Amino acid sequence: MALVSGIVEFACSPDTPAQGGTLEDKVQPLFSSWLGDFKKNIKEPIEPRIVPIEDESVQKVFPDYHFYGVYIPRMPRAPRTTGGISLENVVGVRDGESVQPISSEAALRTFLGRALASIGSESQARAAAIASLRLAAAVAERGPYQLEEPDVSVLRKEGNIVVHAIGAVRAPARGEITIRMEFNAGGTITPDAIEIDGHPRPGPPS
Repeated sequence: MALVSGIVEFACSPDTPAQGGTLEDKVQPLFSSWLGDFKKNIKEPIEPRIVPIEDESVQKVFPDYHFYGVYIPRMPRAPRTTGGISLENVVGVRDGESVQPISSEAALRTFLGRALASIGSESQARAAAIASLRLAAAVAERGPYQLEEPDVSVLRKEGNIVVHAIGAVRAPARGEITIRMEFNAGGTITPDAIEIDGHPRPGPPS
């Protein structure tokens, strides 16, 4: 099956360009500055793992953003953190002008409620759901997870567009991630109209 996710990992230094030189020069200094502040909230000398989210579906729906997964290793034990960060985080850098950290499903719903607009067709709703599912897989506990091609259904409901997507996580991980979104007649969505569920689990250590 085709994969939704297109994760490319690189060493912790944010000065390393993504493969293919796809990141704009103005993005990296802003992300580097944010990463420096992020590290101050880790109470042990541990370097986070940085994973650029280079996924076609995400780039199409959020063309103004570059996304990174930022992960604090859990082994040999999870470190203490402050500042509202979690062990699994997604960071969106918008046009090299602002940084949006996403450290939980609740924060992801808030981000999607602000970032998704002008969703007026079923095809747009489908694309938004697939991209949102990808971000949910990146911020999920003990992630990131890669997803198989999702099963997506879209329907009209009293002028609204309701889309439901289910993505099985790629082996050796197990489980699935689901997302339900209801866009109003104006093409926007509120955080309380977004439901994210599923309990993926990592597979055995390689």
